[in-house]
Amino acid sequence: MDELITKCPLRKIDYESLQFGESIGEGILTVYEVFIDGKKYAGKVYDYENLEDYYDSILYETQTAVKIKGLKQSVQTIGISEGDNTIVLIMEYLESVGDTFDYLQQRKFWITKRNYCKNTEYGIFNYDEDQWWSFQMSEKDKIHMTLSLVSAICELHKRSIIHGDIKTNNTVFHKNMIHLIDFGMAYRHTNNYLEIDIECKCGTPGYMAPEQYSYKMSYKSDIYSIAVTIIEIWNGELWIDHSNNFKVCRKEVLLGLRRIEKRNSNFGSLLRRCLSLQKDKRPSSIELDRSVRQLFQQ
Repeated sequence: MDELITKCPLRKIDYESLQFGESIGEGILTVYEVFIDGKKYAGKVYDYENLEDYYDSILYETQTAVKIKGLKQSVQTIGISEGDNTIVLIMEYLESVGDTFDYLQQRKFWITKRNYCKNTEYGIFNYDEDQWWSFQMSEKDKIHMTLSLVSAICELHKRSIIHGDIKTNNTVFHKNMIHLIDFGMAYRHTNNYLEIDIECKCGTPGYMAPEQYSYKMSYKSDIYSIAVTIIEIWNGELWIDHSNNFKVCRKEVLLGLRRIEKRNSNFGSLLRRCLSLQKDKRPSSIELDRSVRQLFQQ
């Protein structure tokens, strides 16, 4: 483990100086509030017994942290700390209700309808409750979140970084702006046109571009994932079962896309380009940013 700490390019923080607060995120790993000299941070905790599984991920994340230092829309990693049985990555604290998925699930955005309403294009039927849930976020707010997400990935790509796992769970809506988090699958790549070979199928089923299933990745892989995330923002939720069956996941994504196309065909066509099975047909992040701003006159 000393080797990991030695290789880490970040500031080493004395574990005894950390004061742990409440859990603020639980998934495969737990994230806690961490206080250093009274200032609040977020601490991602890795137990020693599982550390071997995350060795490469921690190195990727810490090395990426140096490359993205100063970016406004990517969470900043402050340092690393080693306890008796744990490694803790110390990151800036983003005040929010959770990640973007949690933000979209807030009750204020949803109303229930016992019967299907034809005028409600963003409706999801809950079989357990035998009623429709209608997503009511304003179009103005959806556009704002879309522009903010695309801006975040433009900023990242300009630093020659591919995120590799963009989804609502890996973004946070903080201070009216989307921030990218979790760079454990990020790669630095200086060629905008070539794919890189990756050691594993990095990404999340449903959000992953088709080439990622074949251990390939490029900047255009992020574009595919962004499109899925945008579709989720506009629909409120996508019922992706997270299986490794690409066709099953894509079917659900395209269903959400068709709901958008009914209201805004030009925006829908742009997202459909981003979802192209052929990566070369997808726009770059700069092209996507320009197109979205032109569509919504921003």
